[in-house]
Amino acid sequence: MDFVHYTDSIVAIQGILKNGLLLNPLKRNVIQLFSNSQHLGAREPQQFGMSSLRCEGPLGLRRHICSFGKFGIVFRKEWICEREFRQVIYIKENSAFHRELKKFFDDAERELIERISQSPPNDAFPYMAYTNGNVASLLGASKYNEFLKIYEVLEPHKNKWQREWRAVQNIPLYNVGTTGEFVESLSTGGWNNIIMTIKVKAEDVSHFVTSFSNRKELREGLPKEYSNKEVRWKIYI
Repeated sequence: MDFVHYTDSIVAIQGILKNGLLLNPLKRNVIQLFSNSQHLGAREPQQFGMSSLRCEGPLGLRRHICSFGKFGIVFRKEWICEREFRQVIYIKENSAFHRELKKFFDDAERELIERISQSPPNDAFPYMAYTNGNVASLLGASKYNEFLKIYEVLEPHKNKWQREWRAVQNIPLYNVGTTGEFVESLSTGGWNNIIMTIKVKAEDVSHFVTSFSNRKELREGLPKEYSNKEVRWKIYI
């Protein structure tokens, strides 16, 4: 079982190997299955940054490389565990799992509301707990914090073809930049002090994959510390 991060250019591969995998604050787009609370607003829960890998398999492979690119970094399974990547749960509305989790959310929200009611009037800080597990934990809303941990790996069922494993940003970084803005900022001095990444070393990488026609190009574009890594080709069905 290979865990692969696909991208669309050798330059992008070089950037990942040098700077790490970007933790982008992408939306999960499933909170509406649980709540329409005014306290959620425009920001989703735990929208602090994430990075994803594909657990390789035939389902959706061609669609995946068409969406993200045909150059792939395959990471060692030990590294996946060390960096706490978790398997994404693709949730379908009105499924048994959705109904069960919705009941848990309702219970957790009641607990959160009770904890917020114990705070001083007109104090806005406790309401941050709706989208920030750190604040929920500080308030003692353990069930809601547990829900947010589950929410970090939820994804709409329509995206099941991505076969995603996800690492999330543990530090509550309130950054609203888009992925494109993050990538453009790579050329800015000192960017890595601001944008969070998951660092990559040569020993973390198992091998690389691409199409047969791009194998030589990819090998020649790898940094010297990765020159001993195998570049495998595969048929993208």
